[in-house]
Amino acid sequence: MGPPAGLTRRSSSMASLPLGLLGRGSSGRKNKGLDGVSEMQGVLEEEEFLGVTEGGQPLRNLVLPSSLVDTFVAIANSNTDKGIETCGLLMGGLSHNTFTISHLLIPKQEGTPDTCMTTHEEEHFTFQDERDLMTLGWIHTHPTQSCFMSSLDLHSHASYQVMLAEAVAIVCAPNHDPSFGIFRMTDPPGLETIVKCDIKGLFHPHPDLPIYTDVDQSWGHCRMRNIPFEAVDLRR
Repeated sequence: MGPPAGLTRRSSSMASLPLGLLGRGSSGRKNKGLDGVSEMQGVLEEEEFLGVTEGGQPLRNLVLPSSLVDTFVAIANSNTDKGIETCGLLMGGLSHNTFTISHLLIPKQEGTPDTCMTTHEEEHFTFQDERDLMTLGWIHTHPTQSCFMSSLDLHSHASYQVMLAEAVAIVCAPNHDPSFGIFRMTDPPGLETIVKCDIKGLFHPHPDLPIYTDVDQSWGHCRMRNIPFEAVDLRR
């Protein structure tokens, strides 16, 4: 399945995360981060906002550890070899208008070649609550497809972005070039379009509009930095 009409640049898969993952974690308390995270937050606190929405609203900075994508791809490799999707949650904290991803959580899940559903959600909530973490986005693989956001991905991510404007979706397509993309929905028109969409079925067309965009380019609010993070696999 190719990228939806009207979308350009890096675009991906068909994984889905339950809406129940959105509600836990703090909304502003400082995260009990790893060594180096607080220092990087201090550096970025001096920067101007790196991005704005299409409607002109400023987006707070979001810092992504530079090695997180490679770590996730390595964790997902056994599923990728079988053509099965893998998904994970991006968690962290907020300090002085800067979000920092400090944890990659791989939940228990059920995957197929083009979907991935998490299970045992109570374990995610406990993990977040014990560490005072926010959900800042999600990540998943496209083991056989290119890097774009499918209609299912868009509906999944809309739930994250409604809760947090800066939430990101990372799509990893290890067997294609580009091999990954970091996205958010445009606002407007993308977020409103998907929220109002009531078409049935997992995969369906959307209007020929710029529904999502990269966030790690010069105009985006996300930057990759060489900071530590913790990867936890609850499947083990």
